[in-house]
Amino acid sequence: MSVKVLEIGTSPYNNPLIKVHFKMPVSHAIEWIQCMMGIQPIQILKDEQDEIEFIEIRPRSVYIQTVLPLQLQHYVSLIKECLKNGTWYDFIDNKLDYVK
Repeated sequence: MSVKVLEIGTSPYNNPLIKVHFKMPVSHAIEWIQCMMGIQPIQILKDEQDEIEFIEIRPRSVYIQTVLPLQLQHYVSLIKECLKNGTWYDFIDNKLDYVK
């Protein structure tokens, strides 16, 4: 289980964005994605130990404002910790390409 903030930036609309690399159990990943998309969380897998890795780019405010189940709040704490010492970039059109 790990969280690494890869890039922090501002989109052309002055919206703070962060690009985060997650590594978490599959059950947590499914629940995380459901919460971030506003889907009612459904417990699909139980006792799943396999981990999955994925990268997402979201506005910084999403991580602060989204209500998450207790088991997922630790990931947000890790993101907030990474943001304290991060380097900021300018994103281009909210894509992975960016300008330093």
